[in-house]
Amino acid sequence: EQHYQETFRSIKKSLDKCNFHIWSDLSPSRFLNHLSGMLDSGRSARTYNKYLGFMKGFLTWMAKDQRAPENPLAYLSKIPEEDAKVVVRRALSEKDFAKLIPKARPMWADIYVFAAYTGLRAKEVGHVTRDRVTLEPEPMLRVGGLCKKRHKMDVLPLHPVVVDRIRPI
Repeated sequence: EQHYQETFRSIKKSLDKCNFHIWSDLSPSRFLNHLSGMLDSGRSARTYNKYLGFMKGFLTWMAKDQRAPENPLAYLSKIPEEDAKVVVRRALSEKDFAKLIPKARPMWADIYVFAAYTGLRAKEVGHVTRDRVTLEPEPMLRVGGLCKKRHKMDVLPLHPVVVDRIRPI
């Protein structure tokens, strides 16, 4: 489902940006200009290659299904990703985190604190429900099966800071 949505969104964006409305509008040079513009605006080689792959796959399907005479992008190649700009990710320092929380909207501040103190991934945080949280006698969170990555049921103790933020909810 998520892959389908990402593929559809990428193809639609490319068709719109390149002004491809009818088959004769398809132009490899216009599509390459679109991809180059993405690189110039800071997008990665991986994103470039994903957009190229999505469009080539779509047009190949159209040609194989006889909905179009050919795939005009068939000869275009991906670019090397190892030479690409790497985005360095880092955890927030305690000082930066302390600055973030007061500036965030209240609901988001609670989510940031919850995620930081539990170590859950964003998708897992999104699947937490009230019935998984126990505040008395020992504050804890039952996790497991929150996303497809991990199915084992575990119990996480909740930090007092988290308990103070979620108790009113």
